[in-house]
Amino acid sequence: MSPSYYAPLERGDIPYLLRMTRENMSQIILSSWGLEWKDETLLETLLDQGLVTEVLKCDDRIVGYYCLDQRGDYLFVVSIQVARDQQRTGVGRGMMERIEELAGRSGLEGVELCVQSTNLTAKGFYEHMGYRLVSRERNNLIMRKHIGLEA
Repeated sequence: MSPSYYAPLERGDIPYLLRMTRENMSQIILSSWGLEWKDETLLETLLDQGLVTEVLKCDDRIVGYYCLDQRGDYLFVVSIQVARDQQRTGVGRGMMERIEELAGRSGLEGVELCVQSTNLTAKGFYEHMGYRLVSRERNNLIMRKHIGLEA
C-alpha cells in the first residue's frame, strides 16, 4: 500500500465526491430535516473558488476530502467526508489534525464546524477530538476547538 497524500480538488474528482457524500449524508439529512439529499448544494460548495478543497488519496483512490473557509478567527469546516470503507481507520482523525495544523499555521484561534444533531457518530467523534458545542441552530450543532496555547 502506497502512502496517502493530499491534493487540490480536480474537476474529475467531483462525481466521486458527490457519490461519497450522498452515501454518507442522505439518511442524516432526511432524519434531521425531513428533506431528500440534493447534489446541487454540495456541487456549489465544491465549485466555490473561495474555499480550500483538498482530497485525500491512497493508492490513487480518494478516501476523503474537506472544504474549508476562513470565518473570522476560525477555520470553518464547510464539508468533510470519509469513504465508508475507510471510516474508523484513522482517516478522519488525520484529516482533522491536518485542518487544525493549517489553522495554526495561519495564526487562527481554532477550528469550527457544523454537525447535524442526529449524526451522533460524528458528534461523538468531534467531542473525542476536543471540539465543544458553542451554539445550536435548529438541528445544526456548531462545535469549536481552540488550537492556540492554552493557559
